[in-house]
Amino acid sequence: MSFKTRYALVMAGLLPLFIYCAQARAGEQLLTLKPAQVTALGLRTVVAIAPAEQSAGRYPATVVVPPGQQRVVAAPLPGLIEQLQFSVGDAVRAGQLLAVLHSAQGQELQHDVHVSRTQAGLASSVLARDEALFKEGLIALSRLEASQAQAGMAAEQQEEREQALVRAGGSAKAAGGRLTLLSPISGVVLERPAQVGQRVDAAAVIFRVANVSSLWIEMQVPAADMNSVRLGDSVRVPGGAAGTVIAIGANVDTASQAVLVRARVDSAASNLRAGQAIEVQLNRAAQGTVQLPAAAVLQVSGNSLVFVDAGAGRYRAAPVQLVGSTGALASVRGLPVGSTVVVQGTAALKAMLTAQQP
Repeated sequence: MSFKTRYALVMAGLLPLFIYCAQARAGEQLLTLKPAQVTALGLRTVVAIAPAEQSAGRYPATVVVPPGQQRVVAAPLPGLIEQLQFSVGDAVRAGQLLAVLHSAQGQELQHDVHVSRTQAGLASSVLARDEALFKEGLIALSRLEASQAQAGMAAEQQEEREQALVRAGGSAKAAGGRLTLLSPISGVVLERPAQVGQRVDAAAVIFRVANVSSLWIEMQVPAADMNSVRLGDSVRVPGGAAGTVIAIGANVDTASQAVLVRARVDSAASNLRAGQAIEVQLNRAAQGTVQLPAAAVLQVSGNSLVFVDAGAGRYRAAPVQLVGSTGALASVRGLPVGSTVVVQGTAALKAMLTAQQP
């Protein structure tokens, strides 16, 4: 510090008042000021913020529905489509009736359920009679055990046939092989390849329903650009909505030399549609950096530092790495987001710090 600067500080009553002490962390020093000093120096602080996103490029993309959000409603048995309640684009609720089929095999299942119920009822009556006879000592134990086994098998067969009928969309109360297909989830009808009056085989797709509350954006990013792509990067879609990168492909397509990058986006905010071809803006934030006014960054002996307000009149000289600056803003590493740094009065703090250097 020059004699002139030291004299000015002494005359201002600042130099003899501040206390200097070494901070435990390497490369950091601490100045402790009294309230009068803070006022006299006119210190002003701001909060270091996360840096603005940096564009990584624009890429073609396709909007797709995540596989886990789709359900296929298929014909459980061969049959004739009697009713179709919805068409493509309609919203449906979980458990809502989608279609009605007439199936000869469904009618056979209904018949089998009625037969098994009759057999189970008869076996139960025989068991009840044999239990009474056994108590009176009129029949042997082996006959009772046979009746118990017969009743158990009849009940099991009834349960199996009833479950098969339910899985097929039928009901023992209905007749004529009428099967009903219900929506497994709430969502939107994406496909309905079937038509009323059409005969379909078992497993033929009748509807495809999807929950479209969130969608995937699948981008084709050139392999040469992959160094600038990270999980968690943001994606801007037409309309301004933002998504987040959730997956990066492990291989490069041999034909296009591009890598699949997938992002998730809220469909309500983006107004996108499944199958839509779009162009998206891929953005990434600089890793481990913060943004603050350039006036907060000082150069001392060839190194960059900032003064961090540590509270109670304490100001810590923290070394940082200057990444870059644009106009009045600077990006630095080595400082947590949310740190309170001095932007006015830094020259006086630097002079105090330099005065204590050996």
